[in-house]
Amino acid sequence: MKKMFALLLALSMCLLVFAVPAAATATTDSWRDELTTVTEGKLTVATSPDFAPYEFYAIDENGTPTLSGFDMDLAKYMADYMGLELEIVTVDFDGVLSELQTKSVDLGMAGLSPSAEREAIMDFSEIYYQGGQAMVTSKAYADEIKSMEDANKADYTIGAQTGSIQLELANTNTPDAAIVSMPKVTDIISELLSGKEQAAFVEMDVALCYQKNYPDLVVVCEVPYDTKGSAIGVCKGNAPLLAAVNDAITASQEDGSMEQFVAEAVDLAAGDKYEGLLEDGAVPGQEGEEAPDEAEEESGNAFVKAKNFATVAKYKDLFVQGVIVTILLSVFTVLIGFVLALMLALMRMSDFRPLRFLSMNKEGFEEDTGILSKIGKFNPLSFLATAYVEIIRSTPVLVQIFIIYYGVFSMISLPSFTLFGFLKFERFFPGIVALGINSGAYLCEIIRSGIQSVDGGQTEAARSLGMSQIQNLRFIILPQALKNILPAIANEFVVIIKESSITYTIGVQDIMSAVNAVKGAAFVITEPLLVATAIYFCLCFPTSKVIAYFERRMSRGDKR
Repeated sequence: MKKMFALLLALSMCLLVFAVPAAATATTDSWRDELTTVTEGKLTVATSPDFAPYEFYAIDENGTPTLSGFDMDLAKYMADYMGLELEIVTVDFDGVLSELQTKSVDLGMAGLSPSAEREAIMDFSEIYYQGGQAMVTSKAYADEIKSMEDANKADYTIGAQTGSIQLELANTNTPDAAIVSMPKVTDIISELLSGKEQAAFVEMDVALCYQKNYPDLVVVCEVPYDTKGSAIGVCKGNAPLLAAVNDAITASQEDGSMEQFVAEAVDLAAGDKYEGLLEDGAVPGQEGEEAPDEAEEESGNAFVKAKNFATVAKYKDLFVQGVIVTILLSVFTVLIGFVLALMLALMRMSDFRPLRFLSMNKEGFEEDTGILSKIGKFNPLSFLATAYVEIIRSTPVLVQIFIIYYGVFSMISLPSFTLFGFLKFERFFPGIVALGINSGAYLCEIIRSGIQSVDGGQTEAARSLGMSQIQNLRFIILPQALKNILPAIANEFVVIIKESSITYTIGVQDIMSAVNAVKGAAFVITEPLLVATAIYFCLCFPTSKVIAYFERRMSRGDKR
């Protein structure tokens, strides 16, 4: 009996040993059959690459700018773990939150700190990195600001990133100060070092990275915060994806990958970036280095230095991509805008009055007074075109882009593919649609004025020759109108080239996207902006000259 009991006990133990791992495996892998993503076969991640060592651009061994940081390494790890292809979308920090809210991406990775407000629009993974929050200042205010209480003054300006936990901490800990929110950490540091801000709230590891590259930056103190650590934002309601992310995080921590990712990112973020900021790569205070005198220190901390342009030059591939995207945006915008504008101009000038019969008297003539007369004169096409033009011209183009992308196209499923290896169609197309809609409203008035500038007698002559209204418009009116409005159209094209710079806010890799990437990666601020200025000038100035040449050619037959 005892032997039988021992045998049964042994069998039970064996079953338990084999069953528990099997059950655990089943629980762990249960998400694999139910896993869904925004784009089938892809893991789409939104990030803001100005947040070293979390995410930033770095130069690889081939001299090519690539997205780096331990967030990006972890994203690649998770994509491999789930058997998916990784796709990265770069936007501003507040854009990361918007992308998750509209469910345009699967994950948001930008050093996110969990909060009750954010949980309303996204789910959070487990904490994957234990970080902290810091308040920083410049050496100019280091003696005055030694704590958060010192910074809480009405005549002080405190900076924080838009939509971030740091903004919440700034409002909580320095309520009496003037709080200024900005979309980029690089812009906050620039304001701080230039003296426009007296202090700023920044994530601790990010602050330490900037401090290594900007000697004038001082970390005042660590800021208490209930949740010390960063989590991954997951598309709301996608339980299988959340389970997969948590499993991948656990796996990366258990096999030591996460620790390696952090160490490599910290080294990369603080590696050779000194070359753009300090003379000869010398770091003050290191053994064997003499302390710079005041003149050298001023030169080393200058905002515009020839040496910084060499650093920016390493990211030339990003600017080349930005130029290609900007030119494509401008060309397609002009095409869409011109066609739309021509339709709107004809609608505004039409004589379509479907209720005209209401204003007719018994003799068949139109009455000029009375309610029925006003109803009879109502032109719905002209009304719609006029309303469109006035609304578009009275609202900012940035607002229009956000409404088109986050509103309209959130309900439309666009094909997801990449052109030229860097141009994402699902973001480029909404960008040209929004810019085209905006441009169409301005071009409409230009075209309408050009058509009205053609003498009315020519229309009468065309009718007497038996030409239809369409023939008259095509062969008589439009050729002359186009010649008259060519300078205005050229000016609008130049405006479009410059206005396209705001499409980076929805993840289009244009010139300004390259500027922000370099600012966050190389810790240089003014020089990328000067490079962008030169590029935009080289695009706009020759364009205006070419249009002027064709204008002269077309005007040769005119009598002056």
